[in-house]
Amino acid sequence: MEQVGAPLTLYDDPDNLFTASFIGTPTINQLPLEVSDSKARLLGQLSQSALLLKAMPLLGAGNFTAALRPEALHPAAAEDPEAIPVEPDFIEEMGAESIAWFWAGERETHRQIAVRLSREHARDFTAIQALRPDWSRAFIFDENGRRIRLSSLSALLQEAPL
Repeated sequence: MEQVGAPLTLYDDPDNLFTASFIGTPTINQLPLEVSDSKARLLGQLSQSALLLKAMPLLGAGNFTAALRPEALHPAAAEDPEAIPVEPDFIEEMGAESIAWFWAGERETHRQIAVRLSREHARDFTAIQALRPDWSRAFIFDENGRRIRLSSLSALLQEAPL
């Protein structure tokens, strides 16, 4: 048993990557994050995110997983330094909302990302070229899948503007 709790508690506050990926449909997006002394690479790409650069000293060097639920990613301008470049793949229209699937990342880290979109954004989802993470809703896991719960990191993530 990995974690015990009510379903919404597990969804909102997972202790580990297994629990985070077990609950929720579509599953949580798992983005490889590599931190070195002076660089952060998200999905294999050098990140210009001011928030990730501020978080580097708190995390230390290593390999992590930045996990974001589909509702924690939003369409953004391609030139936004906080945004992740993406390529549209397909969309599942479900009435009031849609789940759009995108490809992101370099060759070794290339993966599909699911995003929950409003009807307004779903109409023209193929025009979306970048997604901005809502870092205040992100989870960071170490290379063993354990959630990193540093109060200073949590405070930093909460300060992140959308």
